[in-house]
Amino acid sequence: MYTSFLAPGQVYIGARAGYGISSVEFAPTQKERGLFDDGFDFGLSVKYFDLQYVGFQSDLSITRRGYRKPLQDTLLYKRVNSYLEWPIYMQVRLKNKGLFIHLNAGCYGAYLLNSMVGNNQSGEYQMENYKFNILKDNKFDYGLIGTTGIGYETPLGIFQFDFRYTWGLGDLYYHKYEGMPGRSPARVQNLSFSYYWNLSKKKKKTR
Repeated sequence: MYTSFLAPGQVYIGARAGYGISSVEFAPTQKERGLFDDGFDFGLSVKYFDLQYVGFQSDLSITRRGYRKPLQDTLLYKRVNSYLEWPIYMQVRLKNKGLFIHLNAGCYGAYLLNSMVGNNQSGEYQMENYKFNILKDNKFDYGLIGTTGIGYETPLGIFQFDFRYTWGLGDLYYHKYEGMPGRSPARVQNLSFSYYWNLSKKKKKTR
């Protein structure tokens, strides 16, 4: 009988892949628009449970997010940023046999690895590398993350789907630089799929 389902004192390690819709909330507003493409992300994930209903989860991911904004009536500017992101959550779960649902609440830190910019003047976006200016561009980001998800554990591992909302508190641009907005935090909605392997169970078998 398979009885190891999310038992206390368990460590799970896995991989996740997702897709997000993102934007930057400028203040004052710049009529910004969401970024619906280029939103793929992937990474590693770890869960730890020492209590029946409460545990922790942490991920290390490469994420892509950004924004679009009008330049003219039909011309749009697009910026796509690639981050190394590290969120950590407290997780509360409810379970019934192999099926479980959970809620996550936590925070994240991120570092901007590279950025691409372009416009759709030719009908399609022509993207090129963004030239960073250390006086106006902020490579560090942080904020809050909330997640709800559903999963199922089998003898082969845990299969999990999540919806995540990221509420950025840092700014993409330094507001003290001339011409930059007063605020420019990120907003991201993300759907992801994860697979977890019970590392604790494997260790017990090898003893």
